[in-house]
Amino acid sequence: METVIVETTRGKIQGEQAGRIQIFKGIPFAQPPVGTQRFRAPQAPASWSGVRPALTFGPSPIQEDNPSLPRGPRSEDCLYLNVWTPRADAARRAVMVYVYGGSFVMGSGSQSLYNGSAFATHGDIVVVTLNYRLGALGFLYLGQLLGADFTTSGNNGLLDIIAALRWVRENIAAFGGDPEQVTLMGESAGAMSIATLLTMPEAQGLFARATMQSGASQTTRDMRSATLVTRRLLRHARLQPQDAHRLLTLPTEEISAAQNRMIAGVGAQRDFGPVVDGQSLPFYPLDAVKQGYAAYIPILIGTNHDESNLFATTGSQQELPDETLLYRVFGTNALAIQTAYARARLESATPKAAWEKTLTAYRYHIPSLQLAQAQAAQGSPVWMYRFDWNKNPFGAFHALELAFVWKTIRDNPDNMRDLRQSFPQLQSVTLEEEDVHLADQMHNAWSAFVRTGNPGISTLPAWPRYDGIQRYTMLFNTPCEVQALPECQPEAGFESRGFSWNA
Repeated sequence: METVIVETTRGKIQGEQAGRIQIFKGIPFAQPPVGTQRFRAPQAPASWSGVRPALTFGPSPIQEDNPSLPRGPRSEDCLYLNVWTPRADAARRAVMVYVYGGSFVMGSGSQSLYNGSAFATHGDIVVVTLNYRLGALGFLYLGQLLGADFTTSGNNGLLDIIAALRWVRENIAAFGGDPEQVTLMGESAGAMSIATLLTMPEAQGLFARATMQSGASQTTRDMRSATLVTRRLLRHARLQPQDAHRLLTLPTEEISAAQNRMIAGVGAQRDFGPVVDGQSLPFYPLDAVKQGYAAYIPILIGTNHDESNLFATTGSQQELPDETLLYRVFGTNALAIQTAYARARLESATPKAAWEKTLTAYRYHIPSLQLAQAQAAQGSPVWMYRFDWNKNPFGAFHALELAFVWKTIRDNPDNMRDLRQSFPQLQSVTLEEEDVHLADQMHNAWSAFVRTGNPGISTLPAWPRYDGIQRYTMLFNTPCEVQALPECQPEAGFESRGFSWNA
C-alpha cells in the first residue's frame, strides 16, 4: 500500500493513495467526549508527536444496531472525521462536508453510502465525512436540571459538527481544499442539522453553501419540551429528576437501554434534536432565516416524492393515526395534522395511503418549501428539487436518492448491495442505463453546486432559481424536467419553525 503524509495543526497523519485519490480516515477533530466531558461541548483535540496512522475509520457513535451501520466499534469516543481528496497539494479545491441522517439517533460518517471517492475522482472535490454524538449523548437537554454548565447539552451533536467545521477551516488547505469554499451537505436529520447551523452563532463563517435533502428546520424544540424528554429518559433509567447528575457517570449501556425503552413502540420520531437554548441556539432557525441571518448562503434543497411510504406502516388499518404518535411526531401541530389527514382520507383509497400522503407533506415537503421561501425572500440563491424516480413498489421513498447523489450505483456495486440491505424493497429492482444516467446527472449537479453555488449542468434542462413566485423545481426522474409547482398551503395552526409538546 502506498501511503501519503500530511501535516495538520495537531500533528502529522498518514493516509493512503487509492488509485487517483488519497484517503485519510479516523482523524480526531475534538477531544473524546468521555468522563467529565460527557454532555459538554466538544473541546479542541490534543496534539501528538510522530506520525499518526489515518488508515481506518474511528468508532461510530453509540446507537442501536441497524443494517447500514459499519461493522466496526461504537463508542462515546467517536469524534473523528475522514477525508477523500484528489491530492493533498496547494490546489485549493471546493470542499464538501457531509452530515448524515438517522433521526438524530442513528448514523455514522463511515457508512458505505457516504464513500467520497466519486466526488473526489469525478468532481475534483475534497470530501469530508464526520461523526457527531447521537441520541441522549448528543441531544439531551440538561440545562434546567443540572444548571448553567449544561445549558448547551441539547445541541452537543450540532456543536460537534461545528468543531469539525473548525478543523476544516484550520486544516483543509493541507489536503488540497479551499477553506473559503466549504459546502455543508446532509440528508434527513443531517439536513435538519444544517438548517439549524445556518443561524447558529458559532457556525457563522465556517461554510459558504448548504445542501439539504429531505429535511429543514421543523424539528427544533423549546427548553420546556426538551426538559420533558429528559424527564422521560430519567424515568426509563429509573432515576428521579433530582438524580439527573447520575447520568454523568452512568454506563453508556444503561443510557442506551433507557433511550431504547423510551422510544420503543413509536420509534425515534422526534424525541431528540436541536433545542432553542438561548445560548448556542438563540432563535428558532426559520424565524432567524426570515430575519436574514443566513442571507448570504446559497442553498440547494428538496425532498422525495414519496418520503413516508416506508414509515406509514403502523396503524395502517386505522381510520385515524394513533394520537400518541401524532403528538410524539408533531407536538402542538398534531391538530393541524389530524385535519390534513381527514382531508387526505377523502382523496385516498386507503387509510394507509392517506397517512403516507399526510406524513410526506407535513414532515418533509412543506417545511422544505417554507425554508426555501424564507431564504429566497432574502434575495439569496435557492435551488429546489424533487426526486421522483419510482421504479420500485414504494416509489421515491425517504433516503432513496442517496445512492444517486453519491453515484454509488455506478461506481461501487458493493454500495448498491448495502443499499439493498438497508432497503429490501430494492431487491427486485433492475437498473437500466437511463437510471445510471440519472445518477450521473444528480451527482454532477451536486458537484457543480459544491464548486460554484449553482447546480445547473449541460445534461439537465435549464434550472431557474426558486423565486417564491414561480417556484421552479427540478424533478429528477427519467427524464428530468422543471416545473413551476403549486404552492403548498399547510393547515391553519401548522408551524414548521419548530414545535413543543403539551405533555
